Amino acid sequence: MVEVTRRWQKGDLVQKRQKSKWRGRIVGFYDTAETPEGYSVESLFENGSVQVWPLAALDDWDGTGTPEQLQAELAAAKAREAKLVKALGLAEAALSQVGSDLIALWGEEEGDDPSILDALATARAALGEKQ
Repeated sequence: MVEVTRRWQKGDLVQKRQKSKWRGRIVGFYDTAETPEGYSVESLFENGSVQVWPLAALDDWDGTGTPEQLQAELAAAKAREAKLVKALGLAEAALSQVGSDLIALWGEEEGDDPSILDALATARAALGEKQ
């Protein structure tokens, strides 16, 4: 039997070149008279599902879209969401304080100044008060 230097080793990520979208991890090797270098590829998307492909049918794969990679992206998105929710809460609290301050400053001295009336209406609306 001829010794074959394999392009990929167990654990390497590969994807099918054409037609079907098969992406996974090398879990074994095979060879036949027609296929001196073949690979067993376990899908990362259909747990336990393995297909065999000759070298010519496979390409390197960077793992984009793997469950692990998608999980990491989801965790990062959740962290960004938490920061945004916190920032929104701080902004709402600040707006509420500004509204309270405007009401305290101009509540009794509104007069006929339209800018003061608009600011007071905006502050009251932000605080959920009726005008």
